[in-house]
Amino acid sequence: MVKKETIFKARNLEIAFLRLKFASPHIHKKLYWGALKDIESFHEEYFELLKEKFLSTDQVENHGIVRTYLPKKGGFVRPITYIGFEALLIYQAIANKLAESFYGPLPLSLIIFTYF
Repeated sequence: MVKKETIFKARNLEIAFLRLKFASPHIHKKLYWGALKDIESFHEEYFELLKEKFLSTDQVENHGIVRTYLPKKGGFVRPITYIGFEALLIYQAIANKLAESFYGPLPLSLIIFTYF
């Protein structure tokens, strides 16, 4: 079982941030690139604020939702919704803990190395 206290440990949030930062450059990464660059210089403080905010409310406020429409054959469109960066970071941190429960902890150097 993944406990919320373990999700918001500094190392787990750091890994989540690095995974988002060094992810493949798909089109959706362009939407979050500004937030990644803005937070990068003070990410430790941001993680602490995020932890305090979530542990006090137990809710994730999803700010910055973007909805786009991709055209399909026949003239129809497919709606795609992108979540806000804060929610994305928390979801990645949860995914990290779930993966760790199955595969064990990964060293930080291995995580960075796999993206280059």
